[in-house]
Amino acid sequence: MKKLFFLLLFFQQFLMLYAQDNIGIVTHEFREYDWHESKERFVLTKSKSIPSYFYFVDGTLYFKKGNNDWRQNELELLEKETRQSKQTCFMDNFGQFIRISKTKISFMFEFDGQVYAKKVDYYISRRDDELVQEKFEERMAGVTESTQFKRSFTQFSLYENGQWGKWQEGNNTIVFNYKNTSDIFVYFNNGKKEFLQNMSGFEKAKTKDGNSYQIATVLDDNGNELQIQLFDSGDVKFMYSNGFMIQLH
Repeated sequence: MKKLFFLLLFFQQFLMLYAQDNIGIVTHEFREYDWHESKERFVLTKSKSIPSYFYFVDGTLYFKKGNNDWRQNELELLEKETRQSKQTCFMDNFGQFIRISKTKISFMFEFDGQVYAKKVDYYISRRDDELVQEKFEERMAGVTESTQFKRSFTQFSLYENGQWGKWQEGNNTIVFNYKNTSDIFVYFNNGKKEFLQNMSGFEKAKTKDGNSYQIATVLDDNGNELQIQLFDSGDVKFMYSNGFMIQLH
């Protein structure tokens, strides 16, 4: 009887450790299954504050941010995608390849050496006299001062149209990578391309609602000011000095 008791106790401890180990794998580790054997790949990436979960099964990408519900997208294989064109795409902090033009936005995912894409459309809305930034400056003696300003700008909002297709490069394209090196490619209507490499000098700021973000300002090859706002939530804003803005959620 005593042996049975200790055996049950050992088995209980084993189950507890097994459960803890599995929890650790799901929430903290990177797991990758061999594509040819299981046709499955699970990836866990983390933004500055919110973890993002991805796994890929039989042409369907499942993903979620934080504690939100799982979402799924069927992806189209880009069989003719070349290595050279892949190099013009950069990953955001959720592991997605993003390319933006004035006509479409395409989210590109690379698995098992192949490139898949999901196309989304957007609509444009004009926001006038909108509070878009509140910058906090902490001075000595614990005194905190804030500066607010309002700006009119054009906002891009994404929506899914259920259509799939191969990416076609267009003008007014911004390609931004801040996961590794904070490099930016900016394509202009005149066909020129600006490469801004290894950006630095990001400043910390907060919105009126208390959302933290980093902010940096660069100049394009026409002398236009481009402001990049990187939110801890994973949102990204590209804002030009003339008020034109692109926002990624």
